[in-house]
Amino acid sequence: MIELETISVEIPKELKRELMRFPDVNWSDVERRALEAKLFDLELERSRKLRRSLFEFLVSKSKLTEEDAKKLGDRIEESMLQNLKEEGWI
Repeated sequence: MIELETISVEIPKELKRELMRFPDVNWSDVERRALEAKLFDLELERSRKLRRSLFEFLVSKSKLTEEDAKKLGDRIEESMLQNLKEEGWI
C-alpha cells in the first residue's frame, strides 16, 4: 500500500468556485498528476544538463580532430547502411 501525505495548496476564491462547478472531478488526483508531470519535467531538464556537461567535459579532453570525427562518422554510416542491406530493409 502506498503511504500518502497531505499538502495544502492556496488558490484564489474564484478558482475554487470554478472547481466546485465540477464536483465529480477528483481534484486531488488532478493536482497529484500535475505535480508528477512537473517533477518529471524538472528531472528531465536536470538530466539534459548533466548529459551536456558530461559531453562538454569529454570533448574538451578529446584528441580527436574534426577530420577524424568526420571519417569515423562516415565509417559508422557505411556500417549501418551495410547492416540495413543485410537485414533486407533497403
